[in-house]
Amino acid sequence: MIGKVEPARILAVFPVASISHQVVFRPLINELAKRGHEVVVITPDPAFSKGKSPQNLTEIDIHELSYKIWNDLLETGMGQNLIEEHEEVENKVVRGLFGPSVPDLSELKKNVHLIFLNVNPIWDFNRPVPPNIIYLGGIHQNPHKELPKDIESYLDSSQKGVIYMSFGTNARTSLLPVKTLKLFTNVFSQLPYDILCKWDDEELPNRPENVRVSKWLPQSDLLKHPNVKLFITQGGLQSTDEALNAGVPLVVIPFLGDQWFNAEQYEKLNIGIHLDLETITEDSLKIAIEKTIQDKTYRENVVKLHNIMRDQPQTPLERAVWWTEYVLRHGGATHLRAAGAHMHWTEYYAMDVVIFLLVVVLTIFIAVIFAIRYICDSLKDIKIKLKRS
Repeated sequence: MIGKVEPARILAVFPVASISHQVVFRPLINELAKRGHEVVVITPDPAFSKGKSPQNLTEIDIHELSYKIWNDLLETGMGQNLIEEHEEVENKVVRGLFGPSVPDLSELKKNVHLIFLNVNPIWDFNRPVPPNIIYLGGIHQNPHKELPKDIESYLDSSQKGVIYMSFGTNARTSLLPVKTLKLFTNVFSQLPYDILCKWDDEELPNRPENVRVSKWLPQSDLLKHPNVKLFITQGGLQSTDEALNAGVPLVVIPFLGDQWFNAEQYEKLNIGIHLDLETITEDSLKIAIEKTIQDKTYRENVVKLHNIMRDQPQTPLERAVWWTEYVLRHGGATHLRAAGAHMHWTEYYAMDVVIFLLVVVLTIFIAVIFAIRYICDSLKDIKIKLKRS
């Protein structure tokens, strides 16, 4: 149950230049606005057309700036030095706006009262966390919508079933090496299934007859169609969650970020097969596809994992709203922080005590060495005297 709270002014800053990151926050922002809060959102991908947003929801579009920075990071390999340089620039901008006494952003980050994680604890190794870290998992999931007629007809008419392939919004599939593209088309042409691909270009080179491409597809709703046999994915967290929600097994080919971790989880939980883009072959891809579809345990494990993860007293959105308003009701949530939060590692690990104990142990060790040496010398003197006598 969601408690009552006075309407508040809320600033939401989501600067990451990726639509897949933006859609995660939209349900929470829209729900807070519906509940009467005045919300201002800084985003590179506004959810509403200009002038079409709700009266108490304001979106500030930073599309050009955010995507320019993102592209700069991509061109330079996202080097740590460049990231640190951007942080320095941000510090100068903040101090220019609010005065020279403003602390570094790295210090301001320590003022965070609550953290939302859009994963299930099972996916995060069930590790112990303080109470100000809230697991959501699947907040971006929307109610099921009807598929576009052409997509629904395509899925319904498939005789053997459909394999859906998408590598997300950040990977540019048309820029894959020609050799890799040929590998996919060769394997797809040998399969009895229809292949539906999200592709960022008008056409897939040497596209087989059983392959259909589109620049955009309603992934979450599409995966729920009973004729979808398999999802070939890059292993993004949202794609993973949507596959679990639909009960579809996976073949994962990670590209960046957390996708390698997610790929390891697929195999650990036996819900899919992991292939590496650098070492993939036609045989390994075909075997992975056929095994994942034909071995029913993969689909059964996906369904079981989904049922376990979703068996909770609140939906992810209800939980996010309740905790957001909890912070508002109590004027913050510092009382939920762990005692060791922001503590220097030397203090956290009680290094002064450790050093003291090491000194004591070393002192005792040296004293014992000297005592043994003294005893040995004394015994030696006695032995010499005995010989003389």
